[in-house]
Amino acid sequence: MGWITKWAWAVVLVTTLAACNLTTSSQLTDTPTPEPLTSVPSATPTSDIIPTNTPTATATFTATVPQPPTAVLPSCIPRVDWKQYVVLPGDTLFRIAERGNTTIAELTTGNCIDDPSKITAGQILYVPNDVATVTPRPTQTPEPTATLRPDERLEAYAILSGDDGTQGPQVGCGDSLILQSLPIARSEYAAENIETLIAYFGTAPEGTNTPSSSADFYNPLHGYNLSVDSITISPGQVDVALSGDMILSGVCFDAILEAQLVGNILYLANVNNARIALNGDNLISYFDMSGDAPDDYVYTRDKFNLPPVP
Repeated sequence: MGWITKWAWAVVLVTTLAACNLTTSSQLTDTPTPEPLTSVPSATPTSDIIPTNTPTATATFTATVPQPPTAVLPSCIPRVDWKQYVVLPGDTLFRIAERGNTTIAELTTGNCIDDPSKITAGQILYVPNDVATVTPRPTQTPEPTATLRPDERLEAYAILSGDDGTQGPQVGCGDSLILQSLPIARSEYAAENIETLIAYFGTAPEGTNTPSSSADFYNPLHGYNLSVDSITISPGQVDVALSGDMILSGVCFDAILEAQLVGNILYLANVNNARIALNGDNLISYFDMSGDAPDDYVYTRDKFNLPPVP
């Protein structure tokens, strides 16, 4: 083989090697297909120290709330600078107040009285003014007696059934209010007369002595145990607080019951207006079924056709 042939073979060999190198290089530079990565959990470091459970500390607060100072009221001191009055049998605080030209509130405060209804005979009270002297009354309502002179008897309205307004103001369903002289003593004090009359009608029979008339007198307050808690008489008006049961029986009966009670309070107090409470409620609330009457309702003489005060 000559040198030309050797040279030719050398060129072929070099060319072949170059091609091989190119193939290998291409395969090496190819980007491999990425394998999916698998998360390898990091190793949890171990420690020689074993933690102990530490309880959570709970903060405890003691709140100191400032308290308002306790109001220390001064002890009640009776009005020893006033006049002394010895309570008589049958006395009530409103009677003493009326005769002494003062008020129940003033007597209650001046004598440190908690319950104005609880005074006893022989008790010493302090009063700002002289108290007019009266004949002591028994604690119980006296039984009717015929020995009283006409001028000593209490005159008040009674219900004359069926008179239909012929002899007096017409009330109820064809009845009348008629002034009658009753067999009970009259006082010179209007408040005492009102209290006495209400107690009397409560115990008196349903029928009264029939005068010279064809009609009969009827007492609708029979059996009612009403008590007078207080009476205040001012120019033109009387305020009365009552307690007890009020049982209603129908339109006609209720009308004469209201007329006898309120009519006599207006008449004996000699005023045109009366504000009356029963167990803390205005009396009108027991009789006015509409519920429209105001809480401060005032009775007038016109409601019962009574003549006005001169």
